[in-house]
Amino acid sequence: SLKQLHTPYLDSLVLHSPLETHADTMRVWRVFEAYHAKGTARQLGISNTSFPQLADLLRDAVVPPAVVQNRFYTDTGFDRQMRAALAQRGIWYQ
Repeated sequence: SLKQLHTPYLDSLVLHSPLETHADTMRVWRVFEAYHAKGTARQLGISNTSFPQLADLLRDAVVPPAVVQNRFYTDTGFDRQMRAALAQRGIWYQ
């Protein structure tokens, strides 16, 4: 809890990965957005996501992710397409 962390807010709240369906992911994302709206989470993020999953999230989110954390390796082409799209939107890639 925030009380146990001795802070009134989190700098970043990151969804570890998309859920099995986009609907499930959005259900969780709406909870994240509520925390953001209350000021409990200053920015939202997602990790371990594919470019199509991220595109769906960007399309449907009220509060888009401020950060995307992904593995950076050869098998994904180093996420070149994703990194370019994120840079255009001012979203950090980590």
